[in-house]
Amino acid sequence: MIAVTDVMSRAVATVGPTWTLAELAGFLADEKVLGAPVVDDAGKLVGVVSTTDLVAAIGDDGASYGSEPVFGVFDGAGRWEPLSARLSRERFENGDTKVADVMTTDPITATPDASVGEVAALLLEHGIHRLIITSDGLLRGIVTATDLLAALVAYGEREIASQV
Repeated sequence: MIAVTDVMSRAVATVGPTWTLAELAGFLADEKVLGAPVVDDAGKLVGVVSTTDLVAAIGDDGASYGSEPVFGVFDGAGRWEPLSARLSRERFENGDTKVADVMTTDPITATPDASVGEVAALLLEHGIHRLIITSDGLLRGIVTATDLLAALVAYGEREIASQV
């Protein structure tokens, strides 16, 4: 059996629930990751957040007619700006929306004694791209779909397939 501890990343970059969306966006870009665990000051896992959550929080959800937005305002230079785009930008820039407002609060997790096959099954079953490894509510590591592909190369298809 290939244990998840053989393929998981132990040094995990995390975010805090009180971070602003701008701080989150900068962090994801700087770390070159698409998501991260959210931990409180005591290091306890309280959620997970991803670029999908960020885009949904600041995305354009305004009404439109064809390809043109119905509701909008003229900016200071006389340019038409969709109202939903302005509200989204302001929500992003003013810092009122926090990571806690957009994160998944009950993330799918596994324990360090899980096998690579069990982790792969959880990723597929839940349609997720990363699985947080915890014990006693504390973050121990993270496994991504990319980690599983690397394990496939390193350990071979037959050994991985025998665990699923």
